[in-house]
Amino acid sequence: MPSLPALPRTIELDDGPAPRRPVPRQRDRRKSHVGSARREVLRTTGLLDDATREFWDGLTALSAGLLSVPLTMMTLVDGDETLTMSTGGQARGGDRWTAELEAGVHRHMSDSSAPAVVVNGHWDELGRTALGRAVRSWITWPLMTSDGLVVGAFTALDVRPRSWTDAELALLGVFARSASAQLSLLAAADAERAARDDLQAVRESERRAEERLRCLASVALELLRAEEIEDLTEIVVNRGLPVLGADGGAVVVRDDDRFAAAVSVRLGPQVQSAYGVLPLDDPWPAAYVARTGKRLVLPTRQAGLAFTPAMGPLYESSKRYAWVFTPLWVGNRLLGSLAASWAEERDFSDDDLTVLDAFAAQCAQALERIRLTKGREETAVRGQRLSEALQRSLLTQPATRGDLVIGCRYLPAVHEAHVGGDWFDAFESSSGATILVVGDVAGHDRNAAAAMAQLRNLLRGLAFDSDDTPAVLLSRLDRAGLGLGLDALATAVVVRLEPGGVARGRRMLWSSAGHVPPLLRLADGTVHALV
Repeated sequence: MPSLPALPRTIELDDGPAPRRPVPRQRDRRKSHVGSARREVLRTTGLLDDATREFWDGLTALSAGLLSVPLTMMTLVDGDETLTMSTGGQARGGDRWTAELEAGVHRHMSDSSAPAVVVNGHWDELGRTALGRAVRSWITWPLMTSDGLVVGAFTALDVRPRSWTDAELALLGVFARSASAQLSLLAAADAERAARDDLQAVRESERRAEERLRCLASVALELLRAEEIEDLTEIVVNRGLPVLGADGGAVVVRDDDRFAAAVSVRLGPQVQSAYGVLPLDDPWPAAYVARTGKRLVLPTRQAGLAFTPAMGPLYESSKRYAWVFTPLWVGNRLLGSLAASWAEERDFSDDDLTVLDAFAAQCAQALERIRLTKGREETAVRGQRLSEALQRSLLTQPATRGDLVIGCRYLPAVHEAHVGGDWFDAFESSSGATILVVGDVAGHDRNAAAAMAQLRNLLRGLAFDSDDTPAVLLSRLDRAGLGLGLDALATAVVVRLEPGGVARGRRMLWSSAGHVPPLLRLADGTVHALV
């Protein structure tokens, strides 16, 4: 609690106007004032509530009665303004005289801790309407905070010249000290409330930061399963960006000579239809950012229309009035842009934009992975089609001659085996024997198909002008493959049908190199495995 300063020397004045500072003093460099924001806080946090006002009114009324003065006032100072907290005594009037007296108190009060005393002065006719006569004498005691800063005054006024006694000065000082102590208590309570509010604000900020980090982590995991651009919009725009309060957006990527936009369903079918496909020079900010790689923040409708009038239809159809467009970069390559929207105009903090950048980075990485995966898939499909064409060119229907009918049917066990090293062949040698071949090179890719083609053609060349048995042919094929550097693992079965006729029959020779055994079906329908 501040201590009372030494009592000032009483000053006698004539009937002329009182000087601006009735008591000489040294200006306190620590001069403080309540401040508009601070005063408003005090207004709303207890300084003017009913219980406190009763305390102020009790002080001013009691002091007016004990000092036998027509008016006492308690005021707070805010720069060049004065706020009357309470008045006591027999004064009459209203807001006008209160304002006049406030101005007088502010002009005559001391900025230092010393009280100002006037025994026979003139208050420039102020207060005449309140007191019926002009103020002639007064005491102004400063109100101080616990750290000694002057924030106001406790003043007693009289309409007649008056020699204030030491007891009266001390008594008014007691009232001023009581008011100062109450102000300090209120200020301490307000500071405690402010500290609690600050702590709550910090905790709320930490909670938001934690929530955003959890959302970023969740989005990162979900993006690992994304397979289409539409998945990016669903994960990033519809599930991730709401942590920032966003409500809808789009992922825009370059697709050859145009931009393709996966627009959030939150923006409605009209927006999805209007902005799904865009030319490369489209003025929509999402296309601009996808072209230039520069982030664009449009916090208000006015800002958007100033950037491009083309935003007008989007505002009308989407009912979203704040937008941020963030580029999608992977390394030094610009893939597109991420658009985020809010229903209301708003300002964006640095933290908001940092989180948007993080979402955009995750989106760009996922987009790059999707593109690479699709590229590999397309390459694999092209390779598969090429291999199928090669395989089909080799698996032709053999010609049928004389009394020998040859039929072929290729049925792979699984779809993936359509392309690979499987082959069959049937041809006549130079001596008229019919050679039948079924083989399989390990693998189901272009390499297997190429190795199969080489082995097929190599076996044809070895068997055409040779009368070797199937076993000898397979041995020669094995040696030729090793000698020619064919890096392939294959199995095969070769059958040789010697020339003959229906009456005489045909002699069949066969040999298998690791292949499944062939089956022989007789005329009566019985089937035998050739093992």
